[in-house]
Amino acid sequence: MPKSTRARRWARRLHYLSSVGELEGGGEVSWPSGEASRPSSEDIALDAVRTVGPSRRAQALHQTDDPIIVEIDYEVLRPISGMRLVLAVLTQEGEVAFRTTDHKYRPETDVPGRYRSRATLPGRFLNRRNYVIVVSFEVPGVRMVLGPLDVMTFTVSGPGHHGSDFPEPWDGAVSPAIDWTLEPLKDDGTGGPSEAAFDLSTAPARDGGG
Repeated sequence: MPKSTRARRWARRLHYLSSVGELEGGGEVSWPSGEASRPSSEDIALDAVRTVGPSRRAQALHQTDDPIIVEIDYEVLRPISGMRLVLAVLTQEGEVAFRTTDHKYRPETDVPGRYRSRATLPGRFLNRRNYVIVVSFEVPGVRMVLGPLDVMTFTVSGPGHHGSDFPEPWDGAVSPAIDWTLEPLKDDGTGGPSEAAFDLSTAPARDGGG
């Protein structure tokens, strides 16, 4: 995508963010009940979105080592069956870093009331950059209930987890900490590595599948 197109897209996002909610102390955007700009439909209305750090308070700047909790407050206005909340995290260039949903954790039918959904993003996963949070509510395969809405931004800073001690920025929507191993290979006499160079019986046990 041309840089000029990305810049225009980001400018539109910033304009949207400034028009749909009020930032309160950083790391949070909220809409009072009855406010004209409150995102809503006949079925649901959004109250607030925030990113929470180890202090359990909303913050806009997070460290790469720390998990980030995304809290989404909303009001269900009438019963809805089969609904799911979808959280998308985008880069400032508009690329989707990842998407996730709470579908498996919701009841079959949402009844009217106010709710808070939380998604915990693991530490040592995101890159050092700015991100955009996009929220939507939908009945999959049937209809969009509300959104998608670009609701707020947050920033990740701190040490990188790309595997090098050299202080340099790395590209990528995410930068998860990856486990590496390194072992010398024995010469089998032909100038090539021997199959006995790596003894599986002495290899560290794996924690899980994959």
